[in-house]
Amino acid sequence: MPNYPTESQIIARIRERFPTRADLVGLGIGDDCEWLKRCYPLVTTDCFVEGVHFDLRYMTLTDAAYRAMTANLSDIAAMGGEAGAFLLSLGLVPKRFVLSQLDLFMDGILECIHDHAATECFLAGGDVVRSPNSLFFNICMLGSVSEGAPLTRSAAAPGDLLVVFGALGQAALGFGLLEKGVKEERFSPFYDAFLRPKAQLKLGKRLRELAHAAMDLSDGLLQDCPKLLAQSRIGAEIYVDALELSELEREAAEILKLRPLDLALQGGEDFSLLAAIAPDRLESAQVIAKELGVAMQIVGKCVEAPGLNCYNATREYVVQSCGFEHFE
Repeated sequence: MPNYPTESQIIARIRERFPTRADLVGLGIGDDCEWLKRCYPLVTTDCFVEGVHFDLRYMTLTDAAYRAMTANLSDIAAMGGEAGAFLLSLGLVPKRFVLSQLDLFMDGILECIHDHAATECFLAGGDVVRSPNSLFFNICMLGSVSEGAPLTRSAAAPGDLLVVFGALGQAALGFGLLEKGVKEERFSPFYDAFLRPKAQLKLGKRLRELAHAAMDLSDGLLQDCPKLLAQSRIGAEIYVDALELSELEREAAEILKLRPLDLALQGGEDFSLLAAIAPDRLESAQVIAKELGVAMQIVGKCVEAPGLNCYNATREYVVQSCGFEHFE
């Protein structure tokens, strides 16, 4: 019979895997609140529900935790920040969750922190509750900026170029292939993009002094870009011919019976960065992207008229919806 853990055992195992950062906190896990020795002005949070945000039929708990951490790190990256303390709340299903599974989950968190070299990112506390049906967890992450204000969505201006740093649509391809049961070695970059996405932390810090505005792409370019435009009170044009698609991406999209351009425009969870950059700063952006080994695409430009329109070389491009909507 499985040995189902008690709440005390779960907390003890978490404390064991995440030693107290005495240089940054005054108490450690176990008190009513944490006492932080450092100020963290950035705050973000994301909730992940089994069957909605992750599916254990084609991913592990390690993958799920890794993706959740990346989502929070990407929010910090979009503001040009440094990741700091985070709080973790777990909703566990009784008689289903054993300590070995908890270890797999914590493996994903620790691997993500390591892969991003986020040396000041650490678990400061959280909560454990019972969930009646589905596993869920929530991460609330704090962050900081070195000097001055963070990079926001609200200062893009007409004439700015819209630049994407990172891939577009590869995570959606990985998700679609896994959901369809297609497992081929040649598609491993897409599986990795979905299961082990990376946040652009180093890039975000460099863009803070370069871009007028930025945001991370978690729900897809056409779902997210209007949020930046609304905050900046402007519009934009997207030029789909500028999107660079590989032959492998086209092959994967054909298997899924989807247009590759639609996946590039709407595929979510790439955690790339979208930035509004003045034309005279484009060369500097290219130098930074090359230095960091990050793909860079100019996908459009900001305009005064409100709204977002997509064009190819000769006419308006009509998108077939395949993006992520939280409440559908």
